[in-house]
Amino acid sequence: MNLKQEYQHFKTLLSQGSDLLLLRLRLLHLDANAQLANIIKILVAVLVAAVLLLVGLIALMFALNAIVSPEMKLWVFGGMMVACVLVCVILLCWAVHLWRSSSTRVGDTLHALQDDLRLLKGTNPNRKLENHE
Repeated sequence: MNLKQEYQHFKTLLSQGSDLLLLRLRLLHLDANAQLANIIKILVAVLVAAVLLLVGLIALMFALNAIVSPEMKLWVFGGMMVACVLVCVILLCWAVHLWRSSSTRVGDTLHALQDDLRLLKGTNPNRKLENHE
């Protein structure tokens, strides 16, 4: 190639590379915002789980204290305790799921950005090319 063709090729690569980089950075921004929203949901879930666990423990104390009382009180407070503990476990499992899914999306976007930069340099990426969304 002569100098003019190399210059045009360089301009094309620079233009396409900057557009691709801008697109990947926008995707990373969206993924980071989604992860921040999930972190807020996780914190709320942990707070609610802590309050419900406290309510469950207090209900357990009432249930143990009410052993000498009529049998109905024991079942009501014991049932409240079991329900609170189950909701706590569900909320904590949901928080772990949210965290893993958010981290995966951000990681995929960063790997796609690395692959794009390798392709622009003219080297083959180590990973197979995938359709990154």
